[in-house]
Amino acid sequence: MKHIPRVVLIEYFCYSVGFFLFIVLLEPFGTRDFIKANAHPYNYYVIEAICFFLILMLCELVTSFLCHLPADYSQPMEYQVRRMVHLAIPCMLINTVFDGEFFVIIRWGWEHWDYLWRDYDGSLTLQWFFHDLKEAASVGAFIIAYHLFVTYYRVHRYQIEELQSLNSQFEAECQTKQDPTLPEKVRLQGESRETIILNPSDILYIESVSNYVNIVFFSGQDLLQKRLRCSLHDIENMLSPYSFIFHIHRAFLVNLNFITQVSGNAAGYKLQLFGSEKVLPVSKANVPDFRERVLDRQEKCK
Repeated sequence: MKHIPRVVLIEYFCYSVGFFLFIVLLEPFGTRDFIKANAHPYNYYVIEAICFFLILMLCELVTSFLCHLPADYSQPMEYQVRRMVHLAIPCMLINTVFDGEFFVIIRWGWEHWDYLWRDYDGSLTLQWFFHDLKEAASVGAFIIAYHLFVTYYRVHRYQIEELQSLNSQFEAECQTKQDPTLPEKVRLQGESRETIILNPSDILYIESVSNYVNIVFFSGQDLLQKRLRCSLHDIENMLSPYSFIFHIHRAFLVNLNFITQVSGNAAGYKLQLFGSEKVLPVSKANVPDFRERVLDRQEKCK
């Protein structure tokens, strides 16, 4: 079940407190005149800060559950910026309308709620709305900049921890065992008469090159290569019963048992393999499935 992370709730609470302190300590946007003209002005700013928090929460709910952009620090910064746009724009607009109407009602009463939308001569105008929007945007710019900085730090920290976790699992010398009900060796055949018979556990990786696939495998201590004329999809189907052979990229299959190190980020990993200097890419689309397969591999080794 989806939920809003606790760190996000704490962050929005801190933004609301910071917003209150910014208003009462620095007194921007004519706040000093309002404080002098009212008996209990700080009570109004407390209400404004509480409503600011509620508006943040409303926008967070819409962004997370209706726009399907929840707080997820495993996603790259492109995702985080898109999420921030969905969150910040409606938040500034709603805050502008609320703050404008709130202080219009405090100063002139409920019967004059439309002063935000009318000029001195009573004609309809957005002058005061845009004036308040400019003030909201100036405050929001600082919050957005800080939020993106903190988000970048969290994404970077998550990626480091994730890579450390993945690498620790490969360093544990855990190997996915071949299902004993499957044949020990398999025949891989191309579109021509060329075939190769080998143990799938000996495959290091398979690379698609034009209309061919290069199968790189161990034969004893030697690393050999065999080329077949066929598609990577065909080879993947032939090896589908063997769970340790995994499709990491549109051009590569890899044997998970021979991975020695993982680097990169959520936009794509780089894999270093035992006995080879070749570095294989894990495409961005395959990163989630790769993580899940590695975790399944760890569970099977316990």
